Amino acid sequence: MLLEINHVTKSFGGVVATNDVSVSVPEGKILSIIGPNGAGKTTLFNLITGAYMRTSGTITFNGVKIDTMKPYEIHALGVARTFQNIRLFKRMTVLENVMTGMHSRIKARDIESFIPGRSQKIEAEITEKSMEALKIVGLDGKYAEYGAALPYGQQRRLEIARALVSDPKLLLLDEPAAGMNINESAELLELIRWINAELKKTVIFIEHNMKVVMNVSDYIVVLDHGSKIAEGIPKEIRNNPVVIEAYLGTKKEGGNADA
Repeated sequence: MLLEINHVTKSFGGVVATNDVSVSVPEGKILSIIGPNGAGKTTLFNLITGAYMRTSGTITFNGVKIDTMKPYEIHALGVARTFQNIRLFKRMTVLENVMTGMHSRIKARDIESFIPGRSQKIEAEITEKSMEALKIVGLDGKYAEYGAALPYGQQRRLEIARALVSDPKLLLLDEPAAGMNINESAELLELIRWINAELKKTVIFIEHNMKVVMNVSDYIVVLDHGSKIAEGIPKEIRNNPVVIEAYLGTKKEGGNADA
């Protein structure tokens, strides 16, 4: 397994955000995490990436125990993410925003290489990789524009490019289709499939759009009130009465489920 989450609990004072959650993620698969708002989905991402320290349990990535590591150390191992709320640098261009995703790949001794004239070679390599990431998401023609000036759907794609530029083994996408229209969601679905199939990236994503979830996922994990209540292939989840009651309501497929 590429990622192993074993009996992980995270408490904030008296509030249990994740409760004894275990998830196994095989390499090369697309796994989605669904559940109502407050179910603990983003908390789980924060635990994987080191933004939060677990209260108990263990997290292992590619055979390495990462639950006591700092975020930059985990990123350097090959874990990259996007965020539920878009986090772009408003005063940076599209290209510059993507270049920031290379931060953990730059050795401390190479930091000076970013000073103009110190090392054109390293700067050229980073620029080339960043342009490649932009091409993947269809934004290479926008490289000189300010990231904050892009339409909403393109800003979402820019975040994915920034996550991809470090060449991660595991890509975490936090509600990538949030706020998108039907066409944008369909295009995003195809992009996620392409990233998984062609770039061989393992993908875990959080999503409320059940059409996207059911059409792109190899496997689905369902959280409710911090606990895992179900897991399985899309067909099993769609027809699981516990999931329908806890999250999907009476909707079994299509559209956005109520959050």
